[in-house]
Amino acid sequence: RGELSVALGTRSAIFAPFDNIGFICVDEEHESSYKQENQPRYHARQVAFMRAQRHKAALVLGSATPSIESFYLAQKGVYRLAKLESRPGGRPLPPVRLVDMRQEKNNSLISQALYEALKLRLARGEQSVLLLNRRGFASNLQCSKCGYVPMCPRCSISLTWHRSSKSMICHYCDYHQPVSNCCPNCKAISFKVGAPGSERLAAEISELFPGVGISRLDRDTVGRKGAHQAILEEFGSGKTQILLGTKMIAKGLDYPKITLVGILRADAELNQPDFRAGERTFQLLSQAAGRAGRGQLGGEVIIQAWNVEHPIVEAVVKHDYQAMYDSEIKVRRQLLYPPFCRLLRFIFSGPEPQ
Repeated sequence: RGELSVALGTRSAIFAPFDNIGFICVDEEHESSYKQENQPRYHARQVAFMRAQRHKAALVLGSATPSIESFYLAQKGVYRLAKLESRPGGRPLPPVRLVDMRQEKNNSLISQALYEALKLRLARGEQSVLLLNRRGFASNLQCSKCGYVPMCPRCSISLTWHRSSKSMICHYCDYHQPVSNCCPNCKAISFKVGAPGSERLAAEISELFPGVGISRLDRDTVGRKGAHQAILEEFGSGKTQILLGTKMIAKGLDYPKITLVGILRADAELNQPDFRAGERTFQLLSQAAGRAGRGQLGGEVIIQAWNVEHPIVEAVVKHDYQAMYDSEIKVRRQLLYPPFCRLLRFIFSGPEPQ
């Protein structure tokens, strides 16, 4: 009816029924959540581009870590590239320290360097953020005797161990089953645990720093209404000194007392079977690193990794988006991946497995 002049929203807001659009802004344009995987399938960034063309409107795609596709179009002159050369307020980017976990002599998730840095921040009354981009206590449980691993009967992938709820959960279809006291295959009672998750990190931090206010932010802790806001309010008020979690903590946090960001298993996602693994790892780590030093106190980032020579890890340490882009675009040109082609995915589904 023409009663509103501005529409704010998430992905579907791009379909706001405006007849005379003059300006469209897609914030954090690199986010994969702008692509809707179920029907009707669309990418909000592409819809924004088409609507801007139709209405002859200005379109701004904003990001500190642009998608490879968008930056490529800017390099080709399809988009006009505008850069912010400094952070708001003129604050410098935080220095990044890289810890080679191959040199650590203990089995802790926390390196000695990160432990000392956390202890220093607590003594100063400052706050810290820790990123471990995996939910649960461990990625799986494996029988020490026969090697059996509990699998999801629907998805055929290993179930993640959630110790607090005493359950094994599939992170794809949300299938739950209780943790067994013994191996259902050979009846042994000894298990090996897989890669650590945010729940295990919270337990370890609590042991290292008893009595310190610690909050965990991931899908398991924000399930009930208002939980997400309550966790952030506690952190903002200073009741919580250490906030840890998955990628949910990597953006949107702007608190002046955050002077330390610790990133654990920083290179884990680089091994995913996805041609965008390097790009997405750089975006996640860079966005998380940007939480440090946003106030007058300054800040520091500590990154823990095993593959410290990887070009993506090196680019994050140097805050060098261009180096990441140059590395990724070279590989994509050689292998004919986007933005040099379009990929089609065929999905076949039905009531019967065959």
